[in-house]
Amino acid sequence: QGRGVLLTDGGSAPQISTYNERLCVLDPFVDLPPGQVKSLLELVNEDAWLNSELYQVCMAPAGLHDSLAVDVQVEGDFQAGLRAARGPMTSRSPMWSGICFVP
Repeated sequence: QGRGVLLTDGGSAPQISTYNERLCVLDPFVDLPPGQVKSLLELVNEDAWLNSELYQVCMAPAGLHDSLAVDVQVEGDFQAGLRAARGPMTSRSPMWSGICFVP
C-alpha cells in the first residue's frame, strides 16, 4: 500500500510536516470500517487525548479539539479517508470546521 496525499484547509507547514514525518502512526482513525463515521472522542479517552503528543503538537496549536472520520473503499480501485476537525465547543463556535481529505 503506497502513501497517499494529505490535503488540508488550514494548519501550518511545520505542523503538517511533523504529522507526515512521524505523528501519522499515532492516528486513531487507522483501519476504520469503510462507511462508518466515527468521532475521535468515541475512540480515545478525552483525558488521554488531551495529553497525547498528537494533540499537543498538531491539534492544540491549530485550535482543534475533536475530529470526525469516515473511510471509503472501492474494491480494487482506491481507498480514501475524509476527516473534519473542530475546536472546543463553546456557545459561539460552529459545530464543525476544517476538512481534511486523505486519499
